[in-house]
Formats: sequence, structure tokens, C-alpha cells
Amino acid sequence: MNREKEFAASIVNSSIDGILAFDRDFRITEFNQVMEKWHGISKAGVIGRHIYEVFPSYKGSQPGFRLQDVLKGETIHLAEKPFLHRKGYYQSTVVPLKDLKGEITGGVFVVHETTRRKEAELLIQQQNAELATTLEELRTAQEQLAKSNKALEEKYNKSSSALAQSEQELQSSEEQLGLAIDALPAYVAYIEKDYRYGIVNKAYESFFSKKKEEIVGRPIWETTGRKAYENAKEYIDRGLAGEQLSYEKYQEYGVGNMHTKVHIIPHRVNEEVAGIFLMAQDISEQKNAQAQQEELLQSLREAHKEKEEALAEAERQRNRLHNLFMQTPALLAISRGPELEYELANPEYVKALGHTGPIEGRPLKEVLPDLSASIHQLLQQVVDSGERFMSKEFPVQLDWDNTGEPYTRYFTIILEPIKDAQGKTDGIITFGYEVSDQVAAREQLDEFNKKLEKLNKELQKKNTDLLRINTDLDNFVYTASHDLKSPVANLEGLMTLLRPSLLPKADAHEAQLLEMVERSVKKLNLIIKDLVEITKVQRDLEEAVVEKVKLKEVAEDVKTDIGQLIDESNAEIRENYEVEEITYQRSSLRSILYNLLSNALKYRNPHKQPVIEIKSRELENELVLSIKDNGLGMNPQQQKKLFTMFKRMHTHVEGTGIGLYTIKRIIENRGGRIEVVTEEGKGSEFTVYFSKEMAVKD
Repeated sequence: MNREKEFAASIVNSSIDGILAFDRDFRITEFNQVMEKWHGISKAGVIGRHIYEVFPSYKGSQPGFRLQDVLKGETIHLAEKPFLHRKGYYQSTVVPLKDLKGEITGGVFVVHETTRRKEAELLIQQQNAELATTLEELRTAQEQLAKSNKALEEKYNKSSSALAQSEQELQSSEEQLGLAIDALPAYVAYIEKDYRYGIVNKAYESFFSKKKEEIVGRPIWETTGRKAYENAKEYIDRGLAGEQLSYEKYQEYGVGNMHTKVHIIPHRVNEEVAGIFLMAQDISEQKNAQAQQEELLQSLREAHKEKEEALAEAERQRNRLHNLFMQTPALLAISRGPELEYELANPEYVKALGHTGPIEGRPLKEVLPDLSASIHQLLQQVVDSGERFMSKEFPVQLDWDNTGEPYTRYFTIILEPIKDAQGKTDGIITFGYEVSDQVAAREQLDEFNKKLEKLNKELQKKNTDLLRINTDLDNFVYTASHDLKSPVANLEGLMTLLRPSLLPKADAHEAQLLEMVERSVKKLNLIIKDLVEITKVQRDLEEAVVEKVKLKEVAEDVKTDIGQLIDESNAEIRENYEVEEITYQRSSLRSILYNLLSNALKYRNPHKQPVIEIKSRELENELVLSIKDNGLGMNPQQQKKLFTMFKRMHTHVEGTGIGLYTIKRIIENRGGRIEVVTEEGKGSEFTVYFSKEMAVKD
């Protein structure tokens, strides 16, 4: 608020107008430097005094009575008056003074000096008076000329001898008239009906730098110039038509330019116009003075308007700042003086302190009596050093709930020193917002991270144990499968040797048992091969070497291996590779294509020619390989067990149900996935999604 008062005082004192403010009791509350200078009174000598006491002329006067109207909301304009203590004039406007609620608290005199305008008006009045006097003298001279002409006519009628005397008197009158005309402070000429000069005075001769003999009897335009003559002809014609007139005009003559005020008086002889008297005055100075006056008035009007707009804008800015201050969701307060009394505090600040009423005007120690000594020292340090203090998660321990049990809340705060014109700190702006929830969340997060770190260590240990168990299990499967291969192969060989000697002697039941043993040995042999394949896949993944592999090349290799199946089934294989090459492990890609193509042929529909489509395409983050067939398809129950180890969906062909499990493991271990869309009796489509991070297109 003090800053705003200082700003307002700066505006008042920098004004070129006098400013006097008064309250509802008509006591003076503001008296700027211009008023001090004009009236020779110091501001200290008038503040608090009644207007009538300082300016007695208002007491009991009409302007004094009208001040009551200002308190009713009217703006009054007082008449122009001369200064009492200096030369010059002034004019006053009195406007109501309102507070933020719009209530009238007094009024403001805006006193504008009008000395230059008044002097210009007086000069114009003086020149107009001189012009009227000159015009009157011209009329008098005309009347004297008319009387002289009449007297001469009377004398001519009386006797011819008196003619000579009359001619002398006429000549004398003409000489007197010529002297009078020459003495006039104007340009005078007599113009005859044929637009020729009859008379010109000395001033006329002087302006055009010509002798009378060079002007009189000659056409007007030869002296004035054609342009000036054309501009004046309308008025000359009106005078020659019998009209007495005056006009002002800016004329451009060959010898110079000027603003002129012209009077035209018709000269009548026997009721007919014989010519005109023309008297022109140079009013350039008056016109310049008027222009300067108008410019001055316009400048004053603009300055007054700018001042009013500046004051209005300052008020709007103050209101905006106040509203922003009061509505901001952060904590804001201004405190001043040795005791740091609160000058302003927004609702968030008051609410945070647990107060319900206003705290403005109260010292900080009274509002926060249990504030720690360290915070008081911090505030004093900001005042003494004049430097800003800023802190995040600043702890403040107070009895926030007024329960007698203080606790700590955390704030991000800024303490900004307020400095006066001399640079001395006389207050503090406090800005802040509470971060207690963030601090609590961070502490909880720290605790959670500690627990998570402990869990990670435990999980890491379990993973290590699991890896060891998996390795042992893989080693066991690998060893067991290899150890079983030889006995099973021997058993299969023995059965092959025994069959020719046993089968002729065996009855039907014994032959069936022999057949079952042979099938079991073959199935056991297949299972051992699949177990060997699983362990091989795992070892290949661990020792994977990726390379750029062409899909078509791998597909051709697979088709060669299953060529017999393709020929037996008369299958049609269609290929469309939008992505031709990926970076992948060649053997893994071959296993994927081999299993999917061989399955499409094994589980074909016996009533249709097999048609298999192999396609590749690119998505934003994945490369896609799909194999679609028109085979047997699967029902929903079969789909659920599709990728399970040792699960077979159809039993009319040989197999162990481990192929799809194997390729799913290969694909997922390299960050991809496999999906299937199938319908029983219509066929299946397997789609493999390779992660671009693991399978990169060339």
C-alpha cells in the first residue's frame, strides 16, 4: 500500500496542473508542489486546514456553495480567475473523490493555468478594438468626403467664381483624406468598377514595393498577382454590387503571404455604386497566436486526458494487483516497520496460520507468539542485509490447531525485502506454499525404496537360485535324454531283430502286445528327441548369434526339408514379403517357419487342397510374420491348450505336442509374441510379432 501511495504522490507532484484534495469536512488532504509555487504556501502549512481558512474568498461565495454539489457526485467547472500572488490566470475543475467501494470521500481541485490563452484573447480583443476604431475613422473620412462633395456641388450651383475656391477646398479635403488614409495602420485602396485602382495609401504602396503612380489607374491583378486577385474577386464583386462586407482570408501575393482581414465599403454616387473602399489588415500575428493557443489548448486537453487515463490505469492496475494478491492460491503477506506489522495478508496466509479474523495492523509477534527464535532471527537478518531468503521444505513448528500441541509443517518460502527510496529495508514480502504432503510422500517413498531395495536383493537371490535350478534341470534333461538315447535305440534294434522270429509263433494277443511295445518304443524315442531339441533351443538362446537373414531364403530351405509333405498334399504356398530381411538368429527363425509350415500341412483338411499364405509386414514398433492355412482349425477349448508342452490337438498324425511350445519360447525370449486366430473347419492363422529392438529391418 505504501508503494501505491508513493506512486500516487509521484503522479500528483509531477503534474503540470495544481492539485488540491479535500475530505468531506472540506479539510485539505493533498496540496502538490505546483499549488505551493502558485500560492506561495507550503504543503505543511495547509494540510488538515479548512478550505475557507486557506482561501477565504470561497466562504459565502457561489463557488464555495457549489462545493457541496461535488460531495453529491457532481463535477463542477469554476470561472476563470486571476492569481492573487502572481501575474496570470487560472481555471479550476472540481471532481468527486471515491474509495474502492465507490463511496465519495471528498473532492479534488484540478487547477489549470490559462495565462497564455487569456493573454491571446486580450490581444485579439485589443486588435479588434483598434480595427473597429480604424473602420470608424474610415467611415468618418467617407462621410467627410461626402460632405465635401455636397458642399462643392452647392458652391458650384451658386457661382462659377466659387468653383475655383471649391476645387481648392476639395483638393484640400482630398489631401486631408489622403493624409488620414496614409495614417491608418492598414492597407487601404479605392477600386473602381472596372477593377482599377483609384486610391492606395502608403502602407499599400510599401507592401507591394511600388509607387502610387505604378498602381493607380492599373488593374488590380498587375499589383496583387493573378492568384490573389482570383481569390478576392468574389468579395470585390459583392462590394461593387452594393454589399458592405468583411472577411478573413490567407492570401499569397507575389511579394509575400499573409492572413488578412478585409473590410469592403461600397462608394455610392447618386445612389449608384461608383467603386469600393477596401481596407485590409495583416492579422497573421493574431492567427499565429490563435493557432498557438489552439495547439496549447489541444496539448492541455491531451495532457489532461493522458493524466486521467494514467490515473484510471493506475487505479485499474492497483485493483488488479490487489485482486491477484488476494486470490492467489499461495501464501502472501506484507509486513513493515520495526515490529513487522502486517500491512496486507491474503486469505490463504491467514487460513494457514489458523486465524479467522483480519491480522492487518498487528505485529508479527502478536499474531505468531510461539514462533521460534531462529525464525525471528532469520527475519531480522533479511531486514539487516536487504537480501532475499529462499528455502525449500522449510520447517515451521507452531501450535497450528490451537490445541497446545505444536507440530511441524513444511513450506517453500521466499522472504523478499522491501526497500524505501534510500535503499533501506523497511519491510518484508512473504511468499510461500505448503509442501508438507510432498515431504510426507517423499519420506514414505524413501521408506518404500528401502523396502523395495531389500525385496530386490531377496528377489535377486531367488533368481540366482532359480537360474541355478533351471541350469541343473536343463543339464539333467540333456544328460538324461542323451543317456536314454542309447538304451532306447538298443531296445528298438532288439525289437527289430526279434520281430521275424517271434511274430510267426505268436498268437493274435501276443502279436498285439508286440505291436504296442514297438509303438511305445517309437514314442519314447520321439519324446527323447523333443527333450534334446528343448535343451538345444535353450542353449542356442544363451549362445545366440544374430545376423541379417532373408525370410524367403529360410522359407525355401524349410520347403526343401518338407518337400515330400508338400508333394503328397499337392499344397499351394503363396508368399508376399513386404519386409524381406530381419536381423535374427537364423536357426531360431528356421525353427519357427519349420514348425508352422509343417503343422499347416500335417493338420490339413483332407477334403480341400491345402493353401498356405506366408506374409511379412512392418508396424510402428514391430515386424510381423504370418502363416495362414485352410486346414482343420481348432475349437475354443483346444486353443486354450495350444502352446502347452506335450499337448496335441489332433491324434491322427504322429507327434509329441512340443513344437508350438518350443517356438513360443524362442519368440518370447527375444521380446516378441505369437498369436493365433482359428476356426474349426476353416483353418488357422499364426502371427509372429518380432520386437524391432531384437529384430531389425535392414
